[in-house]
Amino acid sequence: MPVFEIVMVPPQTKMLILIPLLRPNQPELIALEEKKDTIEKEKKQNEKKRKHEEAKGLQSKQRKLELDIDLLLQKADNLSEETEGHSSLKTGHGLLVQSNALRKNAKSKKADLATLQVLERELSI
Repeated sequence: MPVFEIVMVPPQTKMLILIPLLRPNQPELIALEEKKDTIEKEKKQNEKKRKHEEAKGLQSKQRKLELDIDLLLQKADNLSEETEGHSSLKTGHGLLVQSNALRKNAKSKKADLATLQVLERELSI
């Protein structure tokens, strides 16, 4: 709450003017500074916590993608080996097409994995 001071105006005008003094009390100023510091600390902690949670989420996605890629490539290899065992050209061709589709899918997931790794590096900076 501002403090008011009575100021005398020259006698020709014959009036009193109230002028607020804009100097806050010292205890109020200290309390405001402490509150400001507390809010800043909370912001920093929340930001740090958010980044940590994002990093954990990215690592989880990264592990899942790595597992998916391994499984896709393993299945593609199995289909390729199975193709070698078939004497029928039509069946062998179908298995080879499936194998290539799986490899293409794995390649796409590798690109996604690279993107996640870049995001994770940016997040840790």
